[in-house]
Amino acid sequence: MQDRELLKYYEPLVPFIAALCGESCEVLLHDVTNPDKSVVAIANGFHSNRKIGSPLTDLAKQIISDGTYRTCDYVARYKAYSGAKEFLSYTFFIKNQKNELVGMLCINRDTQVVKELDHVIAALKEQFNLFTDIEAESAYREVLDMPAADILHLQVKKAIDEESIPVKRMTQDERVALVLKMKEQGILNMKGAVKEISSQLDISEPTVYRYLNRK
Repeated sequence: MQDRELLKYYEPLVPFIAALCGESCEVLLHDVTNPDKSVVAIANGFHSNRKIGSPLTDLAKQIISDGTYRTCDYVARYKAYSGAKEFLSYTFFIKNQKNELVGMLCINRDTQVVKELDHVIAALKEQFNLFTDIEAESAYREVLDMPAADILHLQVKKAIDEESIPVKRMTQDERVALVLKMKEQGILNMKGAVKEISSQLDISEPTVYRYLNRK
């Protein structure tokens, strides 16, 4: 198959990808054998004011020069610019049976709308004092979709696991210290805590109360 025939197979992908991604996406097909007039198909060219017959970019020429295409099939998620616009760009290398570069299928996604949306969301978060987990100022965490009994069970289990000693091997003093630690953590303020602790520590409820009265 001739190189030009190979490129012909890719031409229908240009309007297809543009239809899939929308008007914010510029799609071009380059014939690298004709660098001064490389663009043979284009959709949404208003982003960079290019058209059929426009030349290769400097980056495309660099890729050809340094042989990047020889070791990979595409490059993805690099930044490109046109005027004041910033794009997130992708280039697929079209190679013939000899692994020679024939063309490039390039996709440039305008990120301006996303940036504007980010600014709007940031402004809303600031206005209403909303925070993500990363931004949260308090160390408190609340689980909203778990029954209280399940939360209590997990809290007690976590406290026991943190001791790194199997319950069956704990001495009485270690059990006492653990119960007092759970009291300091506020676990004993939860409904049913004494029963849950006695169950997981394999002691009676009266024993838990005796431990709590120790100093």
